[in-house]
Amino acid sequence: MALFQGPKIVTDGLAICLDSIDKNSYPGSGVTVTDLTANGNNMVLKNGSTVLSDNTISFDGVDDYSNIGSDSTWKTGTISIMVWAYAANWANYASDSKRLYSCTESGGWNMCVGVAGSGNGSFTVNDLGVFVYADSQYNLVSIALSSIPSGWNHFTVTVSTSVVTLYMNGTSVDTQSKTGSGEIAYNASNSLIFGAEAGSGATPAASGFNYLDGVIGPFMLYNRPLSDKEVHQNFTAQRSRFNSGLL
Repeated sequence: MALFQGPKIVTDGLAICLDSIDKNSYPGSGVTVTDLTANGNNMVLKNGSTVLSDNTISFDGVDDYSNIGSDSTWKTGTISIMVWAYAANWANYASDSKRLYSCTESGGWNMCVGVAGSGNGSFTVNDLGVFVYADSQYNLVSIALSSIPSGWNHFTVTVSTSVVTLYMNGTSVDTQSKTGSGEIAYNASNSLIFGAEAGSGATPAASGFNYLDGVIGPFMLYNRPLSDKEVHQNFTAQRSRFNSGLL
């Protein structure tokens, strides 16, 4: 990836950077996708989740997931979370109750599709939504699945002490003002889970539900809220790799 070459991504506050196209992140085999920052927040592929030939990560919707262990470098009170994700038709996720990523066991945050949610804000089973736990409640932002273009899209959520903002392809699509100025609260022990709902430790929640049938690309997490300009810069830096037609 272009961490230090070509169109540059923002590096200030970068706490996790995973991109299997970079041989320093994924050498071409194995079950570990290495964090390109110095923090060592490596992703471990579980139950057959796979790095595909185009250097993206696939989940089968049955039991595939991956995880990053609990660490204070990514469990920060304000944050920005960025992921590229693919679906041939995003509207097909309606009512599916799937997770792109999650650390929402008794706190934290997640990005989900086909889930109804309520709290400070709300969304329906026809939305892609984000939960963020702060001020003793979940704060919600979302976009209708029918409004998401088919194929690859770049999703970012930023959380400050006052507002949660969801971006798609470098542009803000929803905001939710928080009811207080509290920072994100977390479960002390749970991991960051990709492709499933987080449990209280290093594995998904019990019952075997919420597994994603889909594909994700690069994932980045910052220990601060990025500006609109910075979010757009990161989208622009990788846009041509995934879909030159995205605006």
